[in-house]
Amino acid sequence: MKTIKKLLGEPEGLHLEFKQKINDGAYKTVAAFANTDGGSVLIGVTDTGQLAGVGLTTQGLDQLTSRMIDKLGIHPRIEAVKYKGKDLVHISVEPGNAPVTFEGRYYKRVGATTREMTSDELGRFFRRRLYWDSQICEKATIKDINASTVRQFVRMGIASGRLLNIAAKESAKTVLSRLKLIDGEKVTNAAIMLFGKDPQKYFFNAVLRVGRFKREDLIIGDRRIEGNLFQQVDAAEEAIKNFINVRYDITGESMIRKNVWDYPLEAVREMLNNAVVHRDYFSHGTQTQIKIFDDHIRAFNPGNLMDDLTIEKLQGPHVSITRNPLLAHIFYLAGRIEQYGSGMDRIRSALAAQGQPPQTIETLGYGFVLIMREPAAGGQMEPVKKLGEKLGEKLGETERRILTILSTDSHATITSIASRLEISTTAVEKQLAKLKRQKLLKRIGPAKGGRWEVVG
Repeated sequence: MKTIKKLLGEPEGLHLEFKQKINDGAYKTVAAFANTDGGSVLIGVTDTGQLAGVGLTTQGLDQLTSRMIDKLGIHPRIEAVKYKGKDLVHISVEPGNAPVTFEGRYYKRVGATTREMTSDELGRFFRRRLYWDSQICEKATIKDINASTVRQFVRMGIASGRLLNIAAKESAKTVLSRLKLIDGEKVTNAAIMLFGKDPQKYFFNAVLRVGRFKREDLIIGDRRIEGNLFQQVDAAEEAIKNFINVRYDITGESMIRKNVWDYPLEAVREMLNNAVVHRDYFSHGTQTQIKIFDDHIRAFNPGNLMDDLTIEKLQGPHVSITRNPLLAHIFYLAGRIEQYGSGMDRIRSALAAQGQPPQTIETLGYGFVLIMREPAAGGQMEPVKKLGEKLGEKLGETERRILTILSTDSHATITSIASRLEISTTAVEKQLAKLKRQKLLKRIGPAKGGRWEVVG
């Protein structure tokens, strides 16, 4: 490694960058070096090579190291040095084995500048690299594998009828070898994420975050779910169940009780399975996030849509395209997903069976969001919609939501409805009067002690 004196004697270039302070530009440059041929970043030096110094304590240095891991997913060599009475920080970056992103964007080094890759450059960049899940996880060994999870997977695969030629008694190493998840003594990223004892040791942000929100800025429950992917999906489902409601329907002469959740669990499982399989694990600084609000769930997943896949194509029949073929194959063998691009259709069908509208999808700069709306515990959507159609019109959103509440809670008060919808009691009274005029709603009994009846 070059000495500080030699580095300061050189101009900025393909392998050298001066930064007066630690900012986003420094992180972008570190990512660019990792995506190109490596290099050095000197913090505390002006663009012209003049010493400015930087105030950084030992604790600050440790925090910088942690932020590099959190934001970039890499661990460059960082050292504090003193030169001519000035405190400097030297960040030495090796070429990465996998593409490195900063805030969902990819950067490269061009001469003495750091540039964001264009879409064409990014395509060529990825084609030069292996799939993330098939790359070797450096420093990991077979000892990092949870044999219990491997045995559980084999049982699931045999039960699904998809895992052939692998017996339940096979060793974990034999199973992983036959599934092409290890290469001799080398362990792939897929093996660690699928069956690792502690995948976050190597991939800190490869987690599921499940939160309960009253508003976007008011969190009332939060879970960071770690572990391998099978453990994450199972734990996330339980976390979601703790944050949503369930009602019990008694059906038939046998009086069998059926649990009806705010959101059908089939849709929740499909959402979670597809999220962990299709997320962009190159995006180290971002987590898969499930936000649960009073009337909808928003599931954010890092990674843009693959190739020419669009939201319109994704919502309809489409060819399955995956960025993590090994992860997808193992989840398919375990019976967790299908391999024919049917995930969105399965979610839509589960929602429709419970009388809820289809999911919607929105794209963000470095990922996309799946949204499920209208909890079933608040009432079935389809019968209420049909009430409006009887009049040759569609109900307004507030009217429909009031009817869904009253269809399952006929004793709901004006105050409680206003609270649930976050509108005034006056607004609720006006909507109730309108619904009564339309003969969609009638009051049974007195104002106090009576009940509402939705007219079907």
